[in-house]
Amino acid sequence: QEGSDPARRGQSPAGTVPVAAPVAGSDPSSRRRWYAMAASLVAGVLVAATLWVSWPAPTVAAEVIDHVLHEPAAWTMDRELAPEAVAEVLDPSGARLREQAGPVTFAKRCFFDGHWVPHLVVQTDAGPVTVFLLGHRDVAAATRIDEQGFSALVLPAPHGSIAVVGRNVTGIDAIAHQIFNAVEWGA
Repeated sequence: QEGSDPARRGQSPAGTVPVAAPVAGSDPSSRRRWYAMAASLVAGVLVAATLWVSWPAPTVAAEVIDHVLHEPAAWTMDRELAPEAVAEVLDPSGARLREQAGPVTFAKRCFFDGHWVPHLVVQTDAGPVTVFLLGHRDVAAATRIDEQGFSALVLPAPHGSIAVVGRNVTGIDAIAHQIFNAVEWGA
């Protein structure tokens, strides 16, 4: 009689209707849970993207101060460089520096913000200042920052910008404008 039992042969007993097993995700409550998890994931991604995009980027002035902090030996140079040595550093940028800028005691091309840029130290009556010609970096307006004992002024230039940084120097604005006016920007 074992073989005559309809339930044992995979059949429904007489008078009953077979019930299909629920398909995964077809239950309304499980669908709601899935949508809630997906919405949470999307919300998390949107919050992270918003924070990443809105995180304040360092200003050019802060970046040049950071660069200067990593090259302290440049400030200690006190022997004036020959004009040819300065011209060699400036040449790839197309710029020239007139004498009215002051004596240049350090000149080299530094890797800054993904580009090789002229980095000079100019001796002024107020003390040495570092000058960067940032041909690749446009700024809309003059930007000044004072931090860690440094003052930096970044000015828009005909080709990119110029940054002038002084340490414990008074009158950085006037010094920066004097150096700006001493640069022949070239083509």
